[in-house]
Amino acid sequence: MGSDRCLPDVLGKMIALIPRDNQQWAGLIHGLASVRESASFAPPEAQQMWWRRGAEEMGAYLGQGELTVPWQVQIANIWLDRESAPVDSTHNDLETEPIHNWFELSYAQYLTVPRSVLQSMPAEWQRRFVECLEELDSTFDWRPEGGRYWVKLKDDRGRYVTDELADYERGRRRVSNRDNRIGRAR
Repeated sequence: MGSDRCLPDVLGKMIALIPRDNQQWAGLIHGLASVRESASFAPPEAQQMWWRRGAEEMGAYLGQGELTVPWQVQIANIWLDRESAPVDSTHNDLETEPIHNWFELSYAQYLTVPRSVLQSMPAEWQRRFVECLEELDSTFDWRPEGGRYWVKLKDDRGRYVTDELADYERGRRRVSNRDNRIGRAR
């Protein structure tokens, strides 16, 4: 099974379809993501083993009976290389849930980006970002009335540490980018 298909890609498509609003499926998501990660580092001769492991994960959560829930049918069709089956657009996919998919399997509740990093983006990126923030503010009443968010950096042991990015220097601070690629899409 799957000798001509890329297992990590197949599993990625499947994971994107599994509903995140039910803890029952968290184990399936985690199991398939674990197989996807392991398979992505495995040599070609070991891929067959990871296809079997993916089948075991699906069997453990979906059983061997007839699948009637649309997203379950769809991931089975992807697994069996029958992707021409109709898509149920009511569940997660990369197009309808891009923020959720960007966070992947993390338990993060918030996205925290230092101001000094944001102001280091090219002006065009900053304009697009500000436009999205303005649209967010005009669409949702999300800011707390009785307080404000406060972010402090902690190390991996939970102790507060000095945050090199905390001082935005009144808009003058710039952060070096990776490989000098600022201004180019990655």
